[in-house]
Amino acid sequence: MLGGVNLTQASGFASEEGVTAQEIFFRYYPTQGYVQIKEYNLSLTSAVDPVDELTALISEANYCDTHFNFEFIESVEERIFRDRDVVTTECNMFVRNDDQPTIMQDLLSGILDRPVGAGIREQELTVSFDGADIQLADNNSEGMYGKGSRRSIFWKEGLDYYEAIISIIGWDDNRTSVASVMRTDMTSPELSSEQVAARRAQIRQSKP
Repeated sequence: MLGGVNLTQASGFASEEGVTAQEIFFRYYPTQGYVQIKEYNLSLTSAVDPVDELTALISEANYCDTHFNFEFIESVEERIFRDRDVVTTECNMFVRNDDQPTIMQDLLSGILDRPVGAGIREQELTVSFDGADIQLADNNSEGMYGKGSRRSIFWKEGLDYYEAIISIIGWDDNRTSVASVMRTDMTSPELSSEQVAARRAQIRQSKP
């Protein structure tokens, strides 16, 4: 148990395994069927030390799979590392099909931990969600627009990749960083190019 830590209830992003992030970067390459996710400033949401569970998940490249509970995206290589008092996670992932709205819906619903709609209309790829707690930083989208609590992010159709940096509005700076309990960086086994290709083929063949 962790005594004296600030366990403010997580808001915004996925918060499984007793951790959540202040900011998340993602990039999706449709033609490569590849997704990268980086969580920044990972903090604690539980009084239970998460390090043993995180170590076990990262060792099998299963952290992103369980943390975000994706249906069409599967992790291949992962790491969690410290930069002074800030902890970052990085996940490299492959997708199970080529339907871009399906992948974006799965990706954003997992990251934001809420229902997300996605589709292509008037040559724009759009994701929509209830997100008054979410803000968008610089990226290659057309921006985020909202009415009431509803938010939509737009990208031009046909980009080489779709990316965004999204963060939580009103993040509590007194949250306790995972750095306070993390003793060493964690990483999944590094795969050879042949192993990566084999995992990609395996994931593509396991379409739900």
